[in-house]
Amino acid sequence: MNKSYIKSGIFVVFAEVIFSFTSCGSGIGDFENLNKNSKQTGGISSTNNGSLEQVQALSLSHEAGVYARPFTLILSSPTENSTIKYTTDGSDPQTSSTAQIRSSVIVNKSTTIKAYAYADNLKDSETIIARYTFPNVTVSTTIQAAIDGANPGDIIHIPAKGTAYTESFTINKRVSIIGDGNGSDPMVDTVIQNDDQSIITLSASGLSELEPILIKNLRIEPKHKEAIILGSYDAPFSVSVSFLKLKDLVFHGISVNNDDTSKIRETGLAVYKLASLSYLTIDNCEFNDLSYGITSHKDMDDADSTDNFNHVTIIDSRFISNSVKGIYVEKLSNAVFRDLFVYNNGQLHTNWMPGWMVPWHSGIDINLKGMAYENYEFVNLIVMKNGLGSKEGTGLAIKARGSGNDTAGGGSYASNPASLTNVTIEGGIFSDNERGIRIGEPGQALGEPANLVISYSSISDNVHTYGGSDGSAYGGLINLLQSGITISAENVWWGHSSGPTHSGNPGGTGETVIGDVGYSPFSSSQ
Repeated sequence: MNKSYIKSGIFVVFAEVIFSFTSCGSGIGDFENLNKNSKQTGGISSTNNGSLEQVQALSLSHEAGVYARPFTLILSSPTENSTIKYTTDGSDPQTSSTAQIRSSVIVNKSTTIKAYAYADNLKDSETIIARYTFPNVTVSTTIQAAIDGANPGDIIHIPAKGTAYTESFTINKRVSIIGDGNGSDPMVDTVIQNDDQSIITLSASGLSELEPILIKNLRIEPKHKEAIILGSYDAPFSVSVSFLKLKDLVFHGISVNNDDTSKIRETGLAVYKLASLSYLTIDNCEFNDLSYGITSHKDMDDADSTDNFNHVTIIDSRFISNSVKGIYVEKLSNAVFRDLFVYNNGQLHTNWMPGWMVPWHSGIDINLKGMAYENYEFVNLIVMKNGLGSKEGTGLAIKARGSGNDTAGGGSYASNPASLTNVTIEGGIFSDNERGIRIGEPGQALGEPANLVISYSSISDNVHTYGGSDGSAYGGLINLLQSGITISAENVWWGHSSGPTHSGNPGGTGETVIGDVGYSPFSSSQ
């Protein structure tokens, strides 16, 4: 397709300064001056008002944040013949007598780096500020004992110890927890396991997005239960948690072929009925070989329940080979899914799965219940080989149950309907799934989501692998909403230059499109 995808993000270093970056393709680009009137040329930032050109801002080899071990920080500038100057004591590097002229520094304790670059005949770059923080508490007996003995705001180090930790614990105060690595070798990585018990229970909140509860750099291996849990599956109760960040974690199931029916609960992160989680960030995490990567549950019969899963950002993460679904949510608002790899989920059909579950395997299934929801962004997702062999399998499914004419569940959905507005799917690849993207519910005429727009995506090669002939419509994009509700899907690559296979596109031989879809103009090249 004739479109360059730009990944963008923001680093916020406490309350001191905001850095932004852009990168084209792969890798992280250089920090940019926030001046919206500037443009970047050959490592020099030039303004439109005729002023002196400026050295481009520095980039750092390690993003600001919490670290368990010392490291060498590399500072670099793309501007040729520039010189880098920094301080580690909080002073201004442009005026301080303690400033160092070097491009690297060993960071082995909590440190604030302030740095800039300068060059002859150019304006100095912007000064960047990055704070690196190290733990002040180390686990010596149990993780729970370390949490209980910590003060709010403490950083707890769970070191690799040669064997896996085998315990459950509750985070009942605002702390940060950091391990030595998320690999599988407990000699060098922090591995936490527990059979038939939820591993981490959350009951406390962070203060803000700058001061969240942080869980970082661990490998968590649940068996039959949840890795991280809010509330209870068996006996739901009200609990509310906000400002949680999960960073550099691996959630790995260890009983994928077990026939025990309790394995339905083997989940990376579970937010159960009556539990609320808001301001969640998941960054560079992996969910694999579980039943579900992430789930949220809603009681559709409780019209008075206000529990929600709100302000959720999931970026640069992977959902691989989870036996039922990579992501399954019954409640969700204000969500961003960016740069996700969703692969090979929903392909395992074993004896432990209830009969109602097997037909609905998926990569991502948004199955909303019981209240109003809004604002989803799916950006640059790779969704491949999901739901294969499942009667109603999909790569991505989105529906608001009870909206429109939903007679399922004996009318229980319609008595307390969900609604969903403002959904965008931009870029990304949806291919080789049982179905690509399905909007709505087979056999029902739902009225929402409303305002759904797809653009600049690649939707192709989704295949019917289910052995029966009783499944619902197959294709790359399937609109099952009420007649007259059109999905906008412009500038999409449908697998062939002739466009999609659709009754309104004679001669189109690309991916099949079902229902009311505005697919013109379409991309004629990938």
